[in-house]
Amino acid sequence: MVGIILGGALGMAMQSKVDAPTIAKAVKYEATVKALSSKVVPSIIAYGQVTKIENKNITLTYNKETLTVPVMESANVYSFVPAEAGSKTTAPTQKKSTFSEIKVGDSLNITVKLSADGVLEGQSVIILVKGK
Repeated sequence: MVGIILGGALGMAMQSKVDAPTIAKAVKYEATVKALSSKVVPSIIAYGQVTKIENKNITLTYNKETLTVPVMESANVYSFVPAEAGSKTTAPTQKKSTFSEIKVGDSLNITVKLSADGVLEGQSVIILVKGK
């Protein structure tokens, strides 16, 4: 009987050692989510090439890493267009676009906000380079 009680106690002690790093990570991640979703951090930029568009979800790829960003219905979309012929500047200008103008192959900057529950929300999109 003593062996069973001792074995149970030893098992619980070992399990708490296994759970401790997991709990520490969860606390750390919770603090990070809280910080990134605060009003002090108004937004974060996600950058990459569009590899998939499904409904309002855009999948970006950069350096073999991918991220899918759900873009808010109210998100503004802009694109850069070359300067007009005869313009005093050669710099591209920004113009208002629509979500439907985004194509696979385009390079984008998506302004994202992390909600308090840890979900990314795309707040605005800038089409940097049009895909072919």
